[in-house]
Amino acid sequence: MIGRNQRLTGVLLFLLMLGVASCATLDRVNPFSDPDPGVRAFYADQQSHGHIDDYRIRVTASREEFLRIVTETIEDLTDSSTNILRVGERESDNGYMANRPFMRVVTPRIYLDDEDEFSEIFFLGDYLVESPEIQVVAENFYYQVEAILYLEGQDFSVEFEVTGDNDWSIYESTNGNQRKIPEENHVKYGVGSYRYEETIEVTNWRGNPIEDTEWVYVDIDDSPESRGILEDKIRNTFIENAARERVSARVY
Repeated sequence: MIGRNQRLTGVLLFLLMLGVASCATLDRVNPFSDPDPGVRAFYADQQSHGHIDDYRIRVTASREEFLRIVTETIEDLTDSSTNILRVGERESDNGYMANRPFMRVVTPRIYLDDEDEFSEIFFLGDYLVESPEIQVVAENFYYQVEAILYLEGQDFSVEFEVTGDNDWSIYESTNGNQRKIPEENHVKYGVGSYRYEETIEVTNWRGNPIEDTEWVYVDIDDSPESRGILEDKIRNTFIENAARERVSARVY
């Protein structure tokens, strides 16, 4: 009898310990626990943005010549390959509909080594944080070049666009040790998006209106903007290449 009671006591003690352990584990992964880090980052966009001219180059050439000069220009300047993407063509009585691209020539992502090289092509903002323990760092810089091709009557025209992007990482320093904040927690710091609690009215199980709160999420436009330098270089090089091929190319 004593042995049975001892075994029963042991089992109860084991269950109690298991329950405590389970509670501790559940508390750590509780989906409803959402601690506020108490630190907010504020995005500061660069104020020196100027207007970037966006114009087309009209070309009198065969489709094959036109496409070859476009792809060679982009590949030589970016030291990258290109992909040719067809755009759905719509016919009208006068041929292709005006101002509708029929083809795009795009590069894959072109990665740059550091922020200085990236900032030569793009305006890059910054996240300001009051806490010295928290840093928001721009990383993984890349850009893409796209040529948009149009049919203009018997001629062709082309526009060049350069778009860039980067990752934003949050690092926390504690006692000389640095850890990276998981991306899913960025919204708590206001990086990439921010949130705030809004009071709403809901109906409880008795059918009575009561007040509750919900998170409202707002995206932040923290993507870099082109300085227009690379677009100008591509356009000028394209016109020079067309001239060497005795192909008429003019800006309009």
